[in-house]
Amino acid sequence: MRVKLAALLLASIAAGVFLELGARLLVPIREIGPSFSVYDPILGSRHKRNLSASRWTPEFTMRISTNSLGQRGPEPTPADLDAKLRILFVGDSFTAGHGVPDVEDRFANRFRKTHPDWDVQVLATNGFDTGQEL
Repeated sequence: MRVKLAALLLASIAAGVFLELGARLLVPIREIGPSFSVYDPILGSRHKRNLSASRWTPEFTMRISTNSLGQRGPEPTPADLDAKLRILFVGDSFTAGHGVPDVEDRFANRFRKTHPDWDVQVLATNGFDTGQEL
C-alpha cells in the first residue's frame, strides 16, 4: 500500500513539473512595457514622476508622460494660480485616461480645451479607490 501511495505521489509531482515546464515553454509571455507606478507608503502606489513610456496590450497601445507630480498632463505653473475658475478632476484609471493613446483625448483634456481660461488639473492614478483618492 505504501509503495502504491509513494508511486502515486511521485507520478503526481512528475506530472506537475512536466505541465509547468510545458506551460513555460509553450505559453508566450505578454510584454506590456515598463511599469508606470512606484510604491508609495501612504497610497500604496502612485505614477512615476517625469515618466515617458509606452505600454502595449492586445486591446490598445498607450503612450504615457507624467509631470513632476506624477500626473498625466501639463506641469502646473504659477500662472495657473491666477486663473478665474479652477477645477480639479480626482479619480482612478478612468480619470487618468488609462487606455487612451493620446492624453489630449481624455475627458479632462477635452474640457481644458473648451475652457482655456480655466485652471484644469487632474489628480488621478490607475488602480486608486475612493480612500486613496481622498
